[in-house]
Parts: sequence; C-alpha cells; structure tokens
Amino acid sequence: MLLSSLSQVLLKMAAGEEKKGIAFFINFKVILSYFILFAISILNASYVYKGLNMSTISSYESLAYIFVPVLSYFFLKEKITVPVFIGIVLIIIGLLIFNF
Repeated sequence: MLLSSLSQVLLKMAAGEEKKGIAFFINFKVILSYFILFAISILNASYVYKGLNMSTISSYESLAYIFVPVLSYFFLKEKITVPVFIGIVLIIIGLLIFNF
C-alpha cells in the first residue's frame, strides 16, 4: 500500500509540471510512478495474497487513503483539510473494529 501511495504522490508531482501533449507522458516521474504502481505493487501483492486472509488484505487496502494525504503533506506541502482528517480517523476506527 505504501508503494502504491508513493506512486500516486509522484503522479501528483508530475501533474503539477507545465508539460503538454506527449511530453507529459514521457516524463521521468510519470514513468517511475507507473513502474512502482504496476510492477512492484503487483509483485508485492501476489506475495502477500499467499500468506494472508483475503478479508484482512481488503481491509488493509484502505490504508492507501491514509498514506496518500500524509505523503502529499510531506512531499507536496498540501494541507490536510478537516474532511480529509475526519476520513482518516474513520478509516482507522474501521480498521480497528474490523481487525480486533
């Protein structure tokens, strides 16, 4: 989940650059983020799926909704708004209720 979130933050960083047309897609940040998202995440997921219960895995996938705003806060200097903070708290409460 953390790698997937990192790739989403890289895509947000690339989206902020002033490139148009094909130059936007032939961009190191875009290529790296898609590599992380597809290659590493798929390999990691196939490894994790072998050892954990599917219901547990699906609940932990919601962690991406926590990691992306937090990583965006540190790397992109985006503010965490009140609705986003409330959403993060609700996700954490849901994970605690579901897993314990």
